[in-house]
Amino acid sequence: MKKIATGLIAILLAACSSIGTNFDEKKVQNIHEGVTTKADLISYFGEPTTRTVVAEGKEIYGWNYTHANALGKGNGKTLVVKILNGKVKSYSITQTRLK
Repeated sequence: MKKIATGLIAILLAACSSIGTNFDEKKVQNIHEGVTTKADLISYFGEPTTRTVVAEGKEIYGWNYTHANALGKGNGKTLVVKILNGKVKSYSITQTRLK
C-alpha cells in the first residue's frame, strides 16, 4: 500500500505544469511612470513574454506566468506595461487562481 501511495504522489507531482517565466510581483513597487526604463523592467522581471510595437515610440511589454497541478488547480499572474519613448507610461498586474 505504501508503494502505491508513493507512486501516486510521484505521478501527481510529475503532472504539474508551468507556462511562462515566473517573476517577482513584489518588484512592481519599483515601477515609476515616466521614470522606469525598458532596461529597468528587464532587470526587475527578466525578458518579457510578449513585446508589441503599437506605433513609433509606443510598445507594450507583457510578463505571464501560470502554474497548475494535475487536478487543474493553480495560480496565474500577468504584468502588462505600456511604454512611451523608452519609459513606462502605465502598468497593471493581475493575479488569478485556477480552481
